[in-house]
Amino acid sequence: DGGFFSNHYSADDTRRVVHDFVKRYEAKYGDKPDALATLAYDATNLLLQAITEAGTTTDTDEVKAAMEKINFSAVSGNITFDTSHNPVKSAPILAVKGGKIVVETVVNP
Repeated sequence: DGGFFSNHYSADDTRRVVHDFVKRYEAKYGDKPDALATLAYDATNLLLQAITEAGTTTDTDEVKAAMEKINFSAVSGNITFDTSHNPVKSAPILAVKGGKIVVETVVNP
């Protein structure tokens, strides 16, 4: 108890996008999704949105240009990209309290 750490997401996040994802994942796999499952889900949906915004599945330059401008509301938080193409996103700070992991706060860059 008393420790803090960050992760890509928390299944206890109260945002609707998180609640819906966790519910669907649990129904299909019988367990809560971990951070890696969440990142895979977000990455896939981010790419699909960029493809939709680009209006093409074959012109990678157009998809890249669309992704550079994207502002994506993901399970792991809002995602944008900086000028070096690095993702800029939220980070939940989790705390261990009473033997449980709880969301303490979220840091938004």
